[in-house]
Amino acid sequence: MRHLPGWAGVDVFCVLSGFLITTLLLREEQGSGSVKLKAFYLRRFFRIVPIFLFVLSLYVPVAYFGEHGARWSTFKEAVPLYLTFMQDFVHHEAPFSFCWTLGVEEKFYLIWPLVAFVFLKRLRYRVGVACFFLLVSGTFYLCFESSSDRAFYQARSYAALALGSLLGCLLVSKITLQLSRLLASIPSIVPVMSVLLSLVLVYYDRAFILLLDLAVGFFLSHLLLTQHLARMWLSSPIPVWVGKRSYSMYLIHLLILNPIRAALHPKTVPAEFLVLAIAYVVTAGCAHLIYLLIEQPMRQLGKRLGSLVEHRSTSSVAILQSTG
Repeated sequence: MRHLPGWAGVDVFCVLSGFLITTLLLREEQGSGSVKLKAFYLRRFFRIVPIFLFVLSLYVPVAYFGEHGARWSTFKEAVPLYLTFMQDFVHHEAPFSFCWTLGVEEKFYLIWPLVAFVFLKRLRYRVGVACFFLLVSGTFYLCFESSSDRAFYQARSYAALALGSLLGCLLVSKITLQLSRLLASIPSIVPVMSVLLSLVLVYYDRAFILLLDLAVGFFLSHLLLTQHLARMWLSSPIPVWVGKRSYSMYLIHLLILNPIRAALHPKTVPAEFLVLAIAYVVTAGCAHLIYLLIEQPMRQLGKRLGSLVEHRSTSSVAILQSTG
């Protein structure tokens, strides 16, 4: 069980994240004529930071008392990096170091909207920049993944984010109709099997992770542009419920899984599955409480502040136009 390439889930998430953020920004641009970056950054801040700080605070007693304080000094050294979202440079022995993905993601959220929606106004240029980022990151990963942690962690994640962003741009471009016709001729099982085959290849050689990214992009395109069977299931209540709480579940899962595993000491595969099932249910329950008490109120606050910023920006433009 522990030898399965669970780390590949990071790449799946990065492709989806790059696609979703780019799609949201494109929709805002199409609806209002421009992207209000201040409002966007406010919404992202209140979506991500409050829960992160809450869970980080939970790791303080875990690091101090756990393992007789053996990792406390490592955790203390990492705290400044955690607080500045530079956790992708935290030593992987530090408690909470698995959140390194947030460091990569936040840099992407900061740079990509600025480059693509402030400096670049034409879709073709955005496609070109996304292709460039994908090519550079992917090449760096393939060349150095076996010898560099930076390549294995950061480069592959940026490549996945760039691929998702590229896909978001392509699916609103003029080729969408042709792409829809092409994908409609492909059976629904093909993109699913491509993802599964890629996972098998990654199990034997992690260099194939970029192939998994492409397979996820293929599956996502097929899902969105055709009547894919998975669309109905993904829009059903349970996946939607889990999706809304997935960020909290990601942040707290080891706080729950590790104590349960330590208490039950699974020795067989069925016992390991039982531990994972129990941990998943408990994690989902705790994440639901965080969602109700922290995430929803903070997201609503971020939306209100973002709307206020947008209103002030619109009012300022109107005043300048009337006085001009």
